[in-house]
Amino acid sequence: MIFEVDGRKIQSFEKIVINHDFNTIAATFAVSGVKNAKINALYHKKVVIREDSGAFALSGIITDVFESDNPVPEKPNLSGYSEAGILEDVTVSLQDYPLELSNVTIVDVVEKWAKRYINGNDFFVKDFEDAINVLFATVTAEPTERVKSIINRLATARGLFMTYATDGTGSQLRFYTNPLEFAKRYNSEKFIQNIEYGTAARELHSHI
Repeated sequence: MIFEVDGRKIQSFEKIVINHDFNTIAATFAVSGVKNAKINALYHKKVVIREDSGAFALSGIITDVFESDNPVPEKPNLSGYSEAGILEDVTVSLQDYPLELSNVTIVDVVEKWAKRYINGNDFFVKDFEDAINVLFATVTAEPTERVKSIINRLATARGLFMTYATDGTGSQLRFYTNPLEFAKRYNSEKFIQNIEYGTAARELHSHI
């Protein structure tokens, strides 16, 4: 595995586990056995994980650091989520007020209230369902309401299933009319995948 933090390869680690749960808007990851004297400085840094072939696996943010004098493979000492996961934790930025929008689609709301949090990446796929382009006369948000909750509320009102993409940067939000359509597009029925990358082998465990 190739494990990069802020563009620099971390050479000394034992295991990476990536969890894909498509009932959420982000994957999570945990890295075990990281030997780095400045591990606390990795908090909230950007992560890219690739397979040995260079194929993309995940990009995201470190949200937890567990310092240890003697790190072991069985105990994660870095963890976090893929880029869209930040929407679970943040509210609408003061820079994006007011908290009421008129004559907007889900696309408009995402562009207005969510896009700044994932570094302006082109994360939103617009061509999957017509329902995301239906206008809401008014959309309001509470100051303490999480951005993900706002978007999910609108998606539910349109009968949409909200998840994320694993290709590209790994930060794209996607919307489907139902989970079966999602499975069809991914050619898979695996809604939860736990992928373990070790130094010698890769194991894949999945279930619906």
